[in-house]
Amino acid sequence: MSRRSLILAIILLATGALSAQSPIKPAPSPNLAANIQAVKSSPAYAELLLQRTELQATLDSLLMDYNETYPKVNELRSQIRLIDVEIGRLLVVKGPDVGRLTIALGKLMLRKV
Repeated sequence: MSRRSLILAIILLATGALSAQSPIKPAPSPNLAANIQAVKSSPAYAELLLQRTELQATLDSLLMDYNETYPKVNELRSQIRLIDVEIGRLLVVKGPDVGRLTIALGKLMLRKV
């Protein structure tokens, strides 16, 4: 490799134009975006999101009067994290199974949390 091409490669690596990993990431498929949209419009997702929003509002109001070490603050943060995990589990549901995401499933997931 000539000195000139070596310098050019170093410059490209430094600017991020050339990397060991592929810089080109595949675009998300339209089916994936439609699938996520279908999950987000399901009753189970709405139930989890509603409970998460209520917990976040309660947490925000508690933080006005108490600090981070208050036990109820830690409990609410923990519940919000668990709901986020359940929401993540819903987002990987594939197309044909989206119809099974009923409000009853959302309530069961919340009871588990």
